[in-house]
Amino acid sequence: MVKSISRLRLALTAGAGCAILLSATAWAPTAASEESPKRSTLASADSPGSAASLEDVLDDPRLLAQEKAVATAQHIQEVTAEGNLTGFTGTRVAPDAVTLYWKGELPAAVRDVVDTAEPVTVAVVSVGFSAAELDAAAQALMDNPPPGITSLITEVGFSNDFAGLRVATETALPARSAAPETTADGIPLRYDVAPQAVAAAGRWDDNAPFWGGGLIVNGNSACSTAFSVVKPSGTDGLLTARHCGKNKQWKTPTGTVVGTSGDGSVARDAVVITGKSYQPYVFKGPYNSTDVNKRFGVRNIGHPSLDQYVVASGAYSGASTIRVGMNNQYANIRDFGRVGPGAWAKNTGGVASVGHGDSGGPLAGNFNSAKTSALAYGIISAIDRTYLGSCVGYQYNGRECSTRSFHPYVTNAGSTLNFSIMKAP
Repeated sequence: MVKSISRLRLALTAGAGCAILLSATAWAPTAASEESPKRSTLASADSPGSAASLEDVLDDPRLLAQEKAVATAQHIQEVTAEGNLTGFTGTRVAPDAVTLYWKGELPAAVRDVVDTAEPVTVAVVSVGFSAAELDAAAQALMDNPPPGITSLITEVGFSNDFAGLRVATETALPARSAAPETTADGIPLRYDVAPQAVAAAGRWDDNAPFWGGGLIVNGNSACSTAFSVVKPSGTDGLLTARHCGKNKQWKTPTGTVVGTSGDGSVARDAVVITGKSYQPYVFKGPYNSTDVNKRFGVRNIGHPSLDQYVVASGAYSGASTIRVGMNNQYANIRDFGRVGPGAWAKNTGGVASVGHGDSGGPLAGNFNSAKTSALAYGIISAIDRTYLGSCVGYQYNGRECSTRSFHPYVTNAGSTLNFSIMKAP
């Protein structure tokens, strides 16, 4: 469907800000253009702040250098899932190199991928625990902290060598702490300190069929959308963050109804909006883009590798390249609850490229060579306030943004909410 543009401008101002939940607040709509009541811009070029267009982001040499390695890692994950194989723990990527962490003997189907991955080199590292074992232990530990852990647990997830679990607490544990060194199953625990994450909670005025990466509003709340999905009944929907709000009617800033959110899942920080028509595309322009040709299709669902460069694209900040620094993590989000599993990612250039208004937006990667399609990885959910910096994109007083952000996986949201990703032709 061809989508036209109206050069509508929205005046967004800061409302009574909440230091914990970072939803964008207080938007002021204007009337739609009579010339074309379709897509419009969120802000004009004279708005303060700036963000690189996603056109530029997709030319980022860090993304391009990892293309073959990321494709190989994805192939390994797909073969593992399709064959229902056990033993997979994780992958790490570098330019033309993949490290595969596996428990036990490598199955023949996976060995075939490893041996035929040229020009990518795949190193296989034997580990003591599978991803399923580590994930179960992480959830159990966060839900029922051992008595010896006397500080609030803020994060739990796989250690970056995949040999155990990293447990972060709000304050450092005493030197003579009674905190256990392993779980009951013998999984090593490594302790760290990290603050509680806070929800990072909009791009354009969209029209049906709606795409991911757009701005949605309800009252004074503004969030972003991620990816289009399909329920088993055949009902189409649009994914966003659960902390944005359940059982609410969402609109574009000019009043076009996008749909109504369901109950969703706090544990995955995901909710599906239904009631209108949606397509498997995501906007790939900057936060104030008016070019509807700037989009990419979603070809499948995926899981990022450790050290992989990916693209986050919230409706307020626009697109940015960020690097997965921790995988398979659970975050204790202040005033919301435990969310995960997901990835902590960081903008290695020091740009605070995720913040207010970006919640519910897409995290994508493994773009094809033409940069017209990608895999759906995660949802923009929360930020680490330890890494606050100057925001990019749309600006207003009180907006907070960070270089470090948390992204629960779309794969787990799909399993919990019973949806599949909508795929572009």
